[in-house]
Amino acid sequence: MKNQGIQIELFCEFHKVDIQFVHSIIEFGMIEVIKTNNQIYIPSESIENLERCIRLANDLGINIEGLDVINYMRAQIVDLKNEVAELKRSKKDLLESTKIDSREDDDTIEIIIFD
Repeated sequence: MKNQGIQIELFCEFHKVDIQFVHSIIEFGMIEVIKTNNQIYIPSESIENLERCIRLANDLGINIEGLDVINYMRAQIVDLKNEVAELKRSKKDLLESTKIDSREDDDTIEIIIFD
């Protein structure tokens, strides 16, 4: 059987956090969980986000609604970073497929695009 993650009770015990707080985070949809045999598991890919939420709540006193907004904005930033990276790759590909021919007698540049 593959690793399902960590049981919610063990996670809460290890991090000394109230299980209701984690349930609230789950209810807001900030992390994904796996439910099997009346047990709730936190998958390894969700642990980092959950730990971040706990730190923000404990260290800065941010409530559940604030955590939800922060998670949403963080996801938007990640998406925008990925989009910028993709645009940079597209620009690089376009420039590589473009031949630039500059003439020495004037300052014009002729750009030829090959399909």
